[in-house]
Amino acid sequence: MAKLYDIRLLAEMEAEDISGSPQDWMHYLDTAAKLYRYPLF
Repeated sequence: MAKLYDIRLLAEMEAEDISGSPQDWMHYLDTAAKLYRYPLF
C-alpha cells in the first residue's frame, strides 16, 4: 500500500509542477501530443 501512496504523491507533485505556469502546461501538451500513439504502461 505504501508504494501506491508514493505513486499518488509523485503524480500530485508532478501535476502541480506541470500546471504551475502556462508555459509549462503548453510544454506538457506538446509532449503529450507527440506521444499519443504509445501506451501509458
